[in-house]
Amino acid sequence: MPARQFHGGADRTAEGFSNNVPIKYQRPDGETGRPAYRQAGALASNQYMWYVYAIRSQIKNYIYVGLTSDINKRVQQHNKGKEKTTRPYRPFDLIHSEAFSSRAKARKREIYLKSGIGKEFLRSLNV
Repeated sequence: MPARQFHGGADRTAEGFSNNVPIKYQRPDGETGRPAYRQAGALASNQYMWYVYAIRSQIKNYIYVGLTSDINKRVQQHNKGKEKTTRPYRPFDLIHSEAFSSRAKARKREIYLKSGIGKEFLRSLNV
C-alpha cells in the first residue's frame, strides 16, 4: 500500500502511522494540543481595555450597543456610515460607555445592555 497524506500531516502506511512525523504539536511542558498563539482569544483578551458603548441616533428613536477596544474609532465608523446596521440612523451621540479589563466581562455587560431591562436603563439616561 503506498503512503497517503492525511490532514494531520502524518504518513499512513500499511503498518499504521509513521513515527517520524508528529500528529499534534508538543508543548515544552510535555503536553500536546494547540500552541497558545493558535487558541481562540488566548492573546487578544489581555492586550487591550475593552469598552461597551451605547450610541443614540440624533434623528430617530434608536439606541445601538456595541463592544470595542477603540471607542473613538468605533463611534466615528458608525457616524461615517461604515456599518450597515446603523447607517440609516446616523448621526449618533455617545450616551454611555464602560471599560473592562477582559473581553469576556465586557461581552457579558454588552449582552445585558442589549436586553430589555438594559435598554430601559439606557433610555433613562438623559444625555
